[in-house]
Amino acid sequence: MKRSIFRNAVFLLGIAILTMCMQCKKLIKPEDVSPKVKHSLTYELEGFETSIKPMSDFKSNNPQSRQSNATTLLTSGNPVLNDIIYYWNYNNRSIKADIAVHQDNYAQFRRVGGVLSYVPGFHTNKNPHDYAQQFTKPAIFELNFKTPKPVLISAISFDFAIDKNAPDFFTIFVRKSIGSSTVQRFKLPLIPNMKNFDKQNVSFEFPNIILDGAEAFITFDFQLDKYGIKLDRYFEQSTARADNVRLYGRVLKEEKLRKKFLKYYFFNTETQQFELVGDLDENSLQKFSVSLTKGEYKVALIYANVEKDLILPAKINNLQDLQLSHDFSDYKGEIYGLVDTFNLEKPMNRKAKLERLYNQVNFEFTDLEELKDIEKIQITPEKSYLSWQPLFQQGSFINMDLTVKPIIFNRNMEANRKIAYNHFVGKLNKETLIQYKIEVFKKNTVARTFHVKAMARNNMQITFRGRLDPPGEEGIKFETILNERWGESQLINF
Repeated sequence: MKRSIFRNAVFLLGIAILTMCMQCKKLIKPEDVSPKVKHSLTYELEGFETSIKPMSDFKSNNPQSRQSNATTLLTSGNPVLNDIIYYWNYNNRSIKADIAVHQDNYAQFRRVGGVLSYVPGFHTNKNPHDYAQQFTKPAIFELNFKTPKPVLISAISFDFAIDKNAPDFFTIFVRKSIGSSTVQRFKLPLIPNMKNFDKQNVSFEFPNIILDGAEAFITFDFQLDKYGIKLDRYFEQSTARADNVRLYGRVLKEEKLRKKFLKYYFFNTETQQFELVGDLDENSLQKFSVSLTKGEYKVALIYANVEKDLILPAKINNLQDLQLSHDFSDYKGEIYGLVDTFNLEKPMNRKAKLERLYNQVNFEFTDLEELKDIEKIQITPEKSYLSWQPLFQQGSFINMDLTVKPIIFNRNMEANRKIAYNHFVGKLNKETLIQYKIEVFKKNTVARTFHVKAMARNNMQITFRGRLDPPGEEGIKFETILNERWGESQLINF
């Protein structure tokens, strides 16, 4: 009896062990005992240079600048990154610049030979102190200035008028330094068939000219056409006027302060984890490769050309955690992005273009009166500080508990009645309301406050146009221009 019980116990134990072994075999999968299958993924940022071409608020008269050649990431044509480096208004009836890169420099806009005089300017009726330069027999006049440090000149603009005897174009010659034999030449057309001394605004973009000599010249030549043939003899009796000459550019040393990098986020939708997070410097932007496990992915690529770092979470565990923002006061910051999805089954190459994740906001002030008493302008967004979630619910937004730092423009508004800044907004799926509060300071106190707003998406140029400092009895009205050509224009009068 005892022997029988023992045999049964042994039999049952054997059955139990056999069953456990069979279950163990079922639980062990091939991928549990071998490495996960990975494939190479290569991203080529197609047309990276041309797809983020710089923005400009100048309507170029230079055919060369309209060509779709690849441009660098310096964004030299962007008015946000460039400012006035020289300015002449002639109200003091002097050829010396009113504003210069360094105020000690002696910069001149002068007639080469012939007669130079100062006459009432284009806005003298409303401003008795407004004067312009007048040239008789204006065969050649030139801009002569000194460059203590290398500067990039991006554009020039000025108010101009000619009489009926003058030609409808002139040629611009740029000599980079006083001893330089290198001269660059451009033809600048004027508006044809203008009446005597009707004002026209002349603007011209330069193709990335760097001036690094002790002295440089930009010469405006009415005398010869492109074939070197003399113009009509009546031209010798013509007259021209110039006022409010503005030379745009920047001192190149400022470019070293900027940070340029690309961040990437690869989220595996099967494991519900970020499989790969990293960044690249600007030398590896156009093409890069990563190794990923087989599966379906959501991807965010973020390129930044900024002075202040992006605002990102310290830890990222799920899609909701990935949220991106940027300091509003870093108004020159440029941020581009891409959201992508794919199924990785084998080695793969993907081509992609990045899209602007910001708007360029411009203000054009139309005051004819002097604005010398305005010390600074402060701009603050009137909305909760928003952070973009690129991979969650197709780009949703959440409020962030952050203090918004305003943008402050300390500049001579008499010289430059335009300001521009970039505002990061992420990728908006629909139009949203943007609002700004503008505070105008005189004698270190707020003298005037007004508000502007527009409906916009990302990748747009928005221009608010109106008077900055109207008389007290007049209300402030702005016109809005929306430019959606990259993604067009909106003009808002105020």
